[in-house]
Amino acid sequence: MTRRQRAMGLMVVGALVLLVVILGTIALPLMLDATLAADYSVLPAGTEVVMTKEQFERGQTFPFWGSAFLTALLALAVAIFLVALTWSRAQRGVPTGPLPF
Repeated sequence: MTRRQRAMGLMVVGALVLLVVILGTIALPLMLDATLAADYSVLPAGTEVVMTKEQFERGQTFPFWGSAFLTALLALAVAIFLVALTWSRAQRGVPTGPLPF
């Protein structure tokens, strides 16, 4: 792997990390709203749940943002695996000769 290929691989991993962070900040609050909306029907009778219409509607968008977040997370894991797979042991500074003991 050349220095340019290594730099490109690390840039791709960095961009995917940024994408995962951005999608995570969008998807995780929506997950809370979706969880509250899903649990509303199984609460005991007489339990009062305070939820605005906006919170309920935001919770309905979680399937889109949640799947985008999980897809980006999977792409990050694959990119890290591929970069690590193509990065030779000698370039990482790991001795390749016989063990010293």
